[in-house]
Amino acid sequence: MDEMKSLESTLNPLEGEGKKRAVYTPSGFLEFALDFRVKYKNVYPREKSIPKIVLAAADEWELMSPEAKAKFLAMTNENKEYEQAADLYWKTSVVEDDSDSDSL
Repeated sequence: MDEMKSLESTLNPLEGEGKKRAVYTPSGFLEFALDFRVKYKNVYPREKSIPKIVLAAADEWELMSPEAKAKFLAMTNENKEYEQAADLYWKTSVVEDDSDSDSL
Protein backbone atom coordinates (compact mmCIF):
# COMPACT_ATOMS: atom_id res chain seq x y z
CA MET A 1 0.00 0.00 0.00
CA ASP A 2 2.83 2.40 0.87
CA GLU A 3 4.51 1.58 -2.43
CA MET A 4 1.41 2.67 -4.34
CA LYS A 5 1.18 5.94 -2.41
CA SER A 6 4.88 6.56 -3.05
CA LEU A 7 4.40 5.86 -6.75
CA GLU A 8 1.42 8.24 -6.92
CA SER A 9 3.35 11.04 -5.24
CA THR A 10 6.23 10.45 -7.66
CA LEU A 11 3.92 10.68 -10.66
CA ASN A 12 2.09 13.72 -9.33
CA PRO A 13 4.52 15.87 -7.33
CA LEU A 14 1.71 18.21 -6.20
CA GLU A 15 0.10 15.46 -4.14
CA GLY A 16 1.33 14.27 -0.79
CA GLU A 17 2.94 16.05 2.10
CA GLY A 18 3.76 19.67 1.52
CA LYS A 19 2.45 19.60 -2.06
CA LYS A 20 5.73 20.86 -3.46
CA ARG A 21 6.10 21.53 -7.16
CA ALA A 22 8.60 19.54 -9.16
CA VAL A 23 11.59 21.68 -10.07
CA TYR A 24 13.45 20.99 -13.27
CA THR A 25 16.14 22.61 -15.30
CA PRO A 26 15.09 23.41 -18.84
CA SER A 27 17.08 21.71 -21.57
CA GLY A 28 18.80 23.52 -24.41
CA PHE A 29 15.95 22.47 -26.68
CA LEU A 30 13.36 23.96 -24.36
CA GLU A 31 15.24 27.26 -24.30
CA PHE A 32 15.33 27.15 -28.11
CA ALA A 33 11.65 26.20 -28.38
CA LEU A 34 10.60 29.16 -26.22
CA ASP A 35 12.55 31.51 -28.48
CA PHE A 36 11.36 29.73 -31.64
CA ARG A 37 7.70 29.93 -30.59
CA VAL A 38 7.81 33.74 -30.47
CA LYS A 39 9.36 33.95 -33.94
CA TYR A 40 6.94 31.33 -35.32
CA LYS A 41 3.93 33.21 -33.94
CA ASN A 42 5.15 36.39 -35.68
CA VAL A 43 5.33 34.59 -39.02
CA TYR A 44 2.14 32.51 -38.55
CA PRO A 45 -0.08 34.54 -36.18
CA ARG A 46 -3.16 32.36 -36.76
CA GLU A 47 -1.39 29.11 -35.89
CA LYS A 48 -2.73 27.91 -32.52
CA SER A 49 -1.72 24.25 -32.64
CA ILE A 50 0.96 23.62 -30.04
CA PRO A 51 1.95 20.23 -31.51
CA LYS A 52 2.60 21.84 -34.91
CA ILE A 53 4.74 24.56 -33.34
CA VAL A 54 6.73 22.03 -31.29
CA LEU A 55 7.26 19.79 -34.32
CA ALA A 56 8.47 22.77 -36.34
CA ALA A 57 10.84 23.66 -33.49
CA ALA A 58 12.10 20.07 -33.32
CA ASP A 59 12.74 20.02 -37.06
CA GLU A 60 14.61 23.30 -36.84
CA TRP A 61 16.64 22.04 -33.83
CA GLU A 62 17.72 18.92 -35.74
CA LEU A 63 18.95 21.05 -38.65
CA MET A 64 20.92 23.45 -36.45
CA SER A 65 24.69 23.22 -36.25
CA PRO A 66 26.34 22.47 -32.90
CA GLU A 67 27.65 26.05 -32.84
CA ALA A 68 24.12 27.43 -33.12
CA LYS A 69 22.88 25.07 -30.41
CA ALA A 70 25.71 26.16 -28.11
CA LYS A 71 23.95 29.48 -27.37
CA PHE A 72 20.91 27.66 -25.97
CA LEU A 73 22.98 25.07 -24.13
CA ALA A 74 24.90 27.90 -22.46
CA MET A 75 21.59 29.36 -21.31
CA THR A 76 20.79 25.99 -19.75
CA ASN A 77 24.11 25.98 -17.87
CA GLU A 78 23.38 29.50 -16.55
CA ASN A 79 19.98 28.29 -15.33
CA LYS A 80 21.61 25.33 -13.56
CA GLU A 81 24.07 27.63 -11.79
CA TYR A 82 21.23 29.94 -10.75
CA GLU A 83 19.16 27.03 -9.43
CA GLN A 84 22.10 25.70 -7.43
CA ALA A 85 22.63 29.14 -5.87
CA ALA A 86 18.90 29.44 -5.16
CA ASP A 87 18.80 25.98 -3.56
CA LEU A 88 21.74 26.90 -1.34
CA TYR A 89 20.03 30.17 -0.37
CA TRP A 90 16.73 28.47 0.50
CA LYS A 91 18.44 25.71 2.47
CA THR A 92 20.40 28.22 4.55
CA SER A 93 17.41 30.54 5.04
CA VAL A 94 15.25 27.64 6.25
CA VAL A 95 17.91 26.70 8.80
CA GLU A 96 18.14 30.33 9.98
CA ASP A 97 14.34 30.64 10.18
CA ASP A 98 14.13 27.47 12.28
CA SER A 99 16.71 28.79 14.72
CA ASP A 100 14.84 32.12 14.99
CA SER A 101 11.55 30.41 15.85
CA ASP A 102 13.19 28.48 18.71
CA SER A 103 14.20 31.70 20.45
CA LEU A 104 10.58 32.92 20.73
